[in-house]
Amino acid sequence: LLVRMGLHFTKGFMLWARYVAFLKECGEEYEGVVARCVGLPIAWDEEVKEKMLSEFPRVAKAKCERKTEVLIERRMGLEEKIEALGLEEDKGVLTQEALAAWMEYVAFEKDENPSCAIVVYERAILTGFLCPELWLSYAEYVYRHLKNYELAERILDRGTRNVPWSTQVWVLLLHTNERLADDAHKVTQNFQRGCQLLKQGQIHFSLLVEAYLGWARRQCKTGGGQRSNFSESVDIAVAEAEAPSLVWAETLVRAARIHAEVFGEIEEAQKLFEEHLLRRRGIESFWWIQYAKMLENLEQVDEARSALKRALFVANDDANLTALITAWGEIEGIHGSLEQLDALDVVASSRMEQLRTVTASRTQKELLTKKKRSHEVHDSPSKRQKNEETEMINELASMDVSKLSRRQRRIMKRMSGQESKVSEKAPSSSVQTPQMVSEDDHKSQDGDKDDDSTKDRRQSREQHLDQLTLFVSNLAFSVTRDELLALFKDKCEVRDLRLITRPDGASKGFAYVEFNSEDDLMKGLQLHQLDLKGRSLWVRRSKPPPKADRGRGRGRGRGFGRSHIQRPTSVSTSEEKGRMQVEVNVEPKGQDFFRSLIKKK
Repeated sequence: LLVRMGLHFTKGFMLWARYVAFLKECGEEYEGVVARCVGLPIAWDEEVKEKMLSEFPRVAKAKCERKTEVLIERRMGLEEKIEALGLEEDKGVLTQEALAAWMEYVAFEKDENPSCAIVVYERAILTGFLCPELWLSYAEYVYRHLKNYELAERILDRGTRNVPWSTQVWVLLLHTNERLADDAHKVTQNFQRGCQLLKQGQIHFSLLVEAYLGWARRQCKTGGGQRSNFSESVDIAVAEAEAPSLVWAETLVRAARIHAEVFGEIEEAQKLFEEHLLRRRGIESFWWIQYAKMLENLEQVDEARSALKRALFVANDDANLTALITAWGEIEGIHGSLEQLDALDVVASSRMEQLRTVTASRTQKELLTKKKRSHEVHDSPSKRQKNEETEMINELASMDVSKLSRRQRRIMKRMSGQESKVSEKAPSSSVQTPQMVSEDDHKSQDGDKDDDSTKDRRQSREQHLDQLTLFVSNLAFSVTRDELLALFKDKCEVRDLRLITRPDGASKGFAYVEFNSEDDLMKGLQLHQLDLKGRSLWVRRSKPPPKADRGRGRGRGRGFGRSHIQRPTSVSTSEEKGRMQVEVNVEPKGQDFFRSLIKKK
């Protein structure tokens, strides 16, 4: 009880005190127990310690204190060093300085009192339970020095729960299971549990697979050379490694070597290489070289040459090809002759020349593709804009004209006017540009011309749409059309929203929003000065400027050349007059306004 519990807990001194009291009541000698427990590295309660020593014989007490005085002083120094670091038990992470202090304390106890080293390890684990080095040191000390495999297994079980990302802890646990002669189901369960946790942390667990296959090989050898259990273990390891990962490839190489070198099953080893590994990762020369070396060790030199020759025609770069030629040369240097070396040079030279030709052709194709892309990127903005408009017109050709937005109708009208000019200049041209025509244009082609009433209706309809448009400015450049559209749709129904962008696709910071009714427009005006991504929206009525209204001043029409002043053609009520007057005053002034001021001055 004292060895298993009294040394492993912070208040283990209470067990020692009760043990001494029990011996005293039974009339047995307790001086030796007192002398032993006083020198232990336990956090003693001074009152309990003085009570135990009070009835201890004076001579024995002096002898005990002289014997442990030096050890206690050294322990006190180590304890003070650890306390100065201010370690906390709930964090579980140790710095390099703290880990070095605990390992120094452990090394001292190993030399003076090996059984007390477990006490220090347990105390260190309380503050550093997330430190893999501490768990490994603790388990290896119990496993290799104390030869207590049961205790080591319990320690490693705790370690895998606290540091499941440590491959070495899992490997040592498998070795401990093997020492205790645990059943195969328990070892396989620990192996699968470790693989799953290491894969979740994306940690390379090749060492764990190697330990598991080594255990399976030793089990087969001790069981009379049967390989059924080993094949089952190989299938489990391959399934856990997941093809075609690096661990999966290394697992197949180890399994093939065990089949060939331990069980003498060369065909089974070749099957693992040919049907699994080389089929999935045959483009890498490393696995071909491993295959050839295995065959060479089995004195299958001709098959090793054949494998490397096939690999030469699979390699697709100079590095892999050079490695294969070097490996083949080493085999011929040991087992071959001068004629075989000459044959190797001929095959290698032919393959190198073929690879250079393929590489040059591939490089030329890449350069042409890159050059073509650069021409597409460096096209003039006007050409890109023309291509974009052509694509847009082709898309609009299949849509109903009555459902088009104002911007789409404007593009149709502009392109139709340009095409009509081209047709007047070259009426005999055989190449015809597809034209977007509206319902009214179809009527004109049939001989029905638009009269004045039709034009008035069209003009009034466009004017009605212009009056149901809001101008939204002071937008953050990171705001997208979908975000702004969702913001307005929360308040009202939106007919169309156009976020004005630059040629490179970046936002200019303003947009136009069209509505179906006056009520929806008034609801949209309520978003004025709403904060969106750190900026206050500026929402007001606006009519986008006509194309012919561009000025020749600074900014090519982006500044003074465009007038955003809303000029209503007719005002019915005084309320509308006041509202429109406010909007005129709010809008920025155009070039005509400043010219009139200059003339007056």
